[in-house]
Amino acid sequence: MKRTLPMGYDRKPNAGDDALLNVDACGVPAFLGARAALHPEKPCVAYLFQRYPSYSKTFCLNEMLGLELHGMPLRVASVHPPLETLRHFQCEQLGAPVLYLPTAAHLDLVEHEARRAGLWPSAFIQRHRDTFGSEWKPEQQARRALYLTEVFQREGVRHVHVHFTGEAAYLALFLHHCSGIPFSITAHGQDFMVDLNDRRLL
Repeated sequence: MKRTLPMGYDRKPNAGDDALLNVDACGVPAFLGARAALHPEKPCVAYLFQRYPSYSKTFCLNEMLGLELHGMPLRVASVHPPLETLRHFQCEQLGAPVLYLPTAAHLDLVEHEARRAGLWPSAFIQRHRDTFGSEWKPEQQARRALYLTEVFQREGVRHVHVHFTGEAAYLALFLHHCSGIPFSITAHGQDFMVDLNDRRLL
């Protein structure tokens, strides 16, 4: 049976970015309009990745497959599409749809509408800039977080999990601030290498 994916989801990483932003007929992001959520029967967990799928994250794939085997509804979101075309054969066994974030132009629209609606997290952005500097691009993370807030709330996501304390983990901080959705992180060996990450994010 062919699955119909919710708007904003696409399992093909090379799909046109313009198809990924959920907007109304006027081009306005839905999170700034009516907030009637269409939740699945069971609350689901979202996995948030910096880049997915990836052969280096096969253990994450096995973890998600195990959760689905036990009846846990999942969603997968990736900040970036994969760099390689090679796929682990088990990727096709994962039932969860995969969301890739939309174009920068669409995220700029998200920011514009959020500012107009009084939802732009200016103070939170400034606090992170003061603490971590501009290297982690807090404005960009805020735009991404507001977009994911709308999608995850509509899909009934109740928890977000992240592997590694990199870009996706930093985005999870902003997502929690914007949506209130709790998150957890699995830190790995490289996360504790000072030359790769800012240890303050741990």
